[in-house]
This record gives sequence, structure tokens and C-alpha cells, in this order.
Amino acid sequence: MFDFGDNEPALPGAGSTPDEEVEDDDTVIMVDAWRTPRGRCGSCSSCRLWTKASGPFAHLHCGTCKCKTTAHEDLSSWLREVLEHSTPTVESLLVSKGIPLKAYTCWSPLETLFHLETDGAFSPLRDGRNPSKSPREEEASASLTFEKPLCSVICPTTAERHAFHPLLYHCFCQQSYQPRELVVIDTGPRPSSFLVERAKHDRAVVYRWFTDGRWTIGTKRNLACFLSRGELIAHFDDDDLYAPDYLAHMNQVILAAAGLGQQPPEADVGDGEAGGEGQSLLGDFKAATTLSSWHVFDTTERTFRFLHAVSDKWVYGWGFSFVFTREAWRRNFFPYRDIGEDFDFMMALRKLPGAWVLAVEDPGAICSHTYHPKLSISGGEKRRDGTHIPIGQEVQPPEPLARLLPLLFEADGRALRNLKGRPMPSEDVYSYSVSGSWNGWSSFEELHRNGTGRLFSATILMPSTPLDVEFQVFANRDYSMSYHPSATGLILGPWRCPGANWKVQVSKSRNAISVSWDPSGEKKLVVQAVARSSLGTKPTASASRTAPMRSGPALLQPSPSQPAPAKSKKEVPTLTCSEALDMQDALIGAYKTEDFQEKLRRIWSQTGGDRVLRYKLRQDLCLPIQGPIVARFGFEPSRLGVAQCVALFKSAAWCQDPTVVANNNLMHILCDIDAQMRSF
Repeated sequence: MFDFGDNEPALPGAGSTPDEEVEDDDTVIMVDAWRTPRGRCGSCSSCRLWTKASGPFAHLHCGTCKCKTTAHEDLSSWLREVLEHSTPTVESLLVSKGIPLKAYTCWSPLETLFHLETDGAFSPLRDGRNPSKSPREEEASASLTFEKPLCSVICPTTAERHAFHPLLYHCFCQQSYQPRELVVIDTGPRPSSFLVERAKHDRAVVYRWFTDGRWTIGTKRNLACFLSRGELIAHFDDDDLYAPDYLAHMNQVILAAAGLGQQPPEADVGDGEAGGEGQSLLGDFKAATTLSSWHVFDTTERTFRFLHAVSDKWVYGWGFSFVFTREAWRRNFFPYRDIGEDFDFMMALRKLPGAWVLAVEDPGAICSHTYHPKLSISGGEKRRDGTHIPIGQEVQPPEPLARLLPLLFEADGRALRNLKGRPMPSEDVYSYSVSGSWNGWSSFEELHRNGTGRLFSATILMPSTPLDVEFQVFANRDYSMSYHPSATGLILGPWRCPGANWKVQVSKSRNAISVSWDPSGEKKLVVQAVARSSLGTKPTASASRTAPMRSGPALLQPSPSQPAPAKSKKEVPTLTCSEALDMQDALIGAYKTEDFQEKLRRIWSQTGGDRVLRYKLRQDLCLPIQGPIVARFGFEPSRLGVAQCVALFKSAAWCQDPTVVANNNLMHILCDIDAQMRSF
């Protein structure tokens, strides 16, 4: 096996020369005709390295001392140690290029391996950690300080992903688990300016950049593991979302399996006893864990889905949530390729005697994989059956992950611009409006910008009083781009999926609501009940009876001395789950027709990147189809009837029925050319 001194320079090998005698960088160890590396001559003692001779029978003699080739030191045992986890390509390079002599005299076998695997790009002296303590001493020291093993977060990346590095660093810094470090291996034409600066000022960041961008992901993962110092190693993808408790939860699974915490979940355990003894907390314990269920965020649709993996290919084929012990990697390197290296790593680990492999459920929105349809960075968790429906169920945005979305949106837009793509419009150019229960969610009330600032506001007269009012804020007059409050006060959105409403009570004396909306930064909303004349007199409000709302609903109680009965209005129809499915089937049949699809494609072609105009024309196209269908179920064949139907599909008890959700997803795809292109 390897000498896992890892990052420390190895002592010179047997028969090597002192440091002051080491040849320059161009001196290499060559292999003879039998592919045996040769060193010092044992006959003349003056030749310190075998070289190729020329002429007939050149392979029988050294080109320097003319002694027999077999008289020179056989370095095969050292080379076998170096090549234990190498690729065939490396072995073929030895014949033509040889190995630097300093690899034998100064480097560890692993340092030599990575120098060869990267075709000389990795230099142990320049790129290694060279710690004052050995990795084992570093691990033991961290364990004594924090009573937990050091966790190394590793991330392979490229120049095309530099826009996501602020998100990566933020997710790393907010982790509650200590101690931790971040190791990033980057390849491409230029370094990441962000991580270069972070590495200068944050000792927990280890950043290595190499100009050769042809390395496989497996090569980068192995080099990152080698440079890491932690007993625990966790994968982060630079474009994914990791909640603050992610590392703490995943690491605890392995610590519990090692007998350092609560009982672990059911696991696959190889033959033999798990665990081992060593200087550090985990010693020689071999274990790995990954999520068997997780969230997926679509950057174009701005929706979260939640999926449960069922097959081994799905459970172990997504490397973004891998966490494993250092010993698991030491005994089982990642294959040197770009696709499937994570799955094969886990499958090989399951076969190792004494190794634990655990798949755990997401306990509560600790991680979300990111799907970038326009960037082709991630293929996304999609299935390719006849319906082409994305895998998983659409869910409301989980708050721990939603807090990270502003950074993701910013990074996604920057990456698209760098790739000459067309990013999603910034919220700076959105228009804003509100819609609510006072009009059956059937129309929008515009919020007007106050001058050149970022504040939008409106005062809306209620049709009757007293009235319990519920509403949401919408971008670009689009019901699929709604903002709403979370349970803890954070404003979420814009989303296509349903969420909570802001609520306020209006009385006869204060018969309007005043809404002030600030979409910048963390977003703020203030709502209050005010008095307003139907003829448009200036509204008034009592300061003692208003409640500013930072980011959650404010409830204003009506005056008990001034009750006013609400005006009667037409009752909105309701649907059973069976009726809802019948309506969906009718709409799906209409949307599938070639005539509708041709008209939809023409709209997409004519509107280019103007999303507002595109969706307005789509509404005009859909209404003649939707009207007669919703009328069969008791709704008005109008925009109001369609809006009431949409609101019912968001709020009814059956709205999360799996078939209803699947049909909603299918209708969305049938009415969106972009979604069709991503699905097929």
C-alpha cells in the first residue's frame, strides 16, 4: 500500500542521493526494455542513474557508464507503489517521458502519482500543503480542539463556474459544523479572482488552480482528497444549495456509525468488523453516506421539487451529497473519468470488508441540487418516459434553502452573461402588482414606483367592509411569479408554486389598504388599513392602529363599534378531486392538438426574449380554450372564471394529490416551448 504521509515530503528512497546532490528538474528516471526503472549502478559506483544507450543491443548497457543494465538498481517496488491507483495512460507515459528523479528522492508515492496523472502540472513543492504537522497530527489536534474530526469540503471546478464561487464560499462559511476547511481544485485559462482573495485571508480555504483544463472530475476529486487534512471529506458542488445544518447532519451519520454518537440508520456493511484504531477519532474506519431524498431547484421555472431515489443508480449516482471518511478514500480512489466516477466509487466501497455505506433521507431541507436548463451545467433529475414530466413533486420553497437563492440568481445570471447567454431579467426591471381575495384573485392592482427609488406603493379601495383581506405581490402581472411571507418572516419569491398570503382586516372607517413594497435586498412589505373615499380623497390612517410589516402578515383589528355587513357576492364554484382531474384531462387534450402547439411556437418565435409580451399573448391564446372547459364545471367562461379556477387548484384540499400535481406539470410543459425543449 501507499505511504500515506500524504502531504509531507517523503524521505529519500533507498539508494538515493542527499538533497544537495539531487539533479536538476530535467533529470528523469527511465525504464529499460523490460519496463523496469533503473537507478544507481552497483558495479562502477560512479554512475548515479541508468540512461538509454544507442546502437545495436543498446538495451543491454547503460548509456552513461556502459555497465550492464541489470547492474543498475531495480526500482520496481517503488514504482509499483506509485502506480497502485494509476491509469494505463500514466504507465505508457513512463516509457516515453520517464519520471523526475526528485520523485524518487524527495516526493511521496502519492505526490509522484498526482504529478504523473496531471502530466506534470501538479508540483508537490509548489502545490502541496507542506504542513508543519503531518495530516494525522493535524487531525488529532483539530479533534482535541473541537472534540470532533476535521471535515474537509472538496469541490472540483472550472473557469466556466467561477460565477458560482461566492455561493460556494457562503454555503461553506454558514455551516454550523466545526472544524472544517474548503479545498477547491480549479482548471482553466484563468484563476478564480474571488477564491484567490479568499485564500489569502481565510486559512480554511485551500485553492489550487491549474491551466490545463482537460483533467477529469475523478482526477480533481482525488487530488482534492489528497490535499485535504480532514478525517471526514464532504462534496460540495459550487452551484448547489447547502443549509447551515447540512454538514452537521451528514457527519453525525458517520460518527454514529463509528460509535461516536447515536445509532446509525440501516447500512450496507462489508465483511469483517467496522472501525479501527488510530491516533485520531475515526482511525481506520471506512464509511460513506449520501442522501436518498433531496430537493431540486429549477433556475428557469424558479420552483423546488422534492424526490425520493429508489434505485442504486439514483441513490449513489449523484455525488453532490457524498460524505466519507478519509480512510474510505485511501482504500478506494475515484475512477479517473468525468461521468459515473461517483457511482463507481460508492459501489467499490460497498465491496470493501468492514466498510459502511449509508443512504439517509433529507431530514428537513438541508440540501438542494440545482438544475440549469440554459447553462447545461447539470442535466437535472428528469425522466425520459412518454410524459417527460420532471421527477419529484413540486413543493413550497423550504426557507433554509430559499435564503440562499439571491446568491444563486446572481451567480446564474453572471454565468449566462459570461457564456453569451440571455439571463433571466433582473428584479430591478420587474413591474409589481398585488392581487387578492377582494376580487377573487381575478385582476391585478398596480404598485407604482415612487420616483426613481426602489419603493413601490398603492392604496386599494375595498369593495365592502368589514372584510378579511388576503393578498400576494406579483411580478410582471404574472400569477406564476408570486411573492409571499414565510412562517419566520422571510419574504420568498418570485415562485410559481403556492405560498402563504399576507392578511389584514379592514373596517367601515378604514375601507382601503395601503401597500408599500421594497423588492431590494431582503425585501420588505408594509401594509395598513386606511380611510379612502370612493371619490378619491386623500387617505388617512391612525398611527396607533397600523402595524408595519417587515416581512410577514400584519393583522389589524376592526373597530367593534363600527360593524358593517359584507355585501353579498356570487359564490365561487368548488371541485371534487375527481372533477379536478376531469377538467385537467380536457385541458391537456386541447393543449396537445397540433393547431394549439403551432400557434404557441409562433408566439415564442415572435416575442424573442420579451417574457411579458410572450405570456400576455399566451393568455390570449389559451382563454378561448379554457373558457368553455371551465364553464362545464360551473365557472364563468372568462378571465375571472379562469383565475378563480387557478386559485382553487392552489388552495383546495386535493391540490397536492400526486396525479393532480403531475397533470399540472404536464400542462405547464404543453404551454411552454422552453419547458418542452428542456424535457425532450
